[in-house]
Amino acid sequence: MRPEVISESNNKWTEREELRRVSNSREEIAR
Repeated sequence: MRPEVISESNNKWTEREELRRVSNSREEIAR
């Protein structure tokens, strides 16, 4: 795997984690 490919997938994974964290906090607030 080329380094740029690894960083690309890392970015996607980080974005997914951020989205999950944001939606989790939204659910916390909604309660």
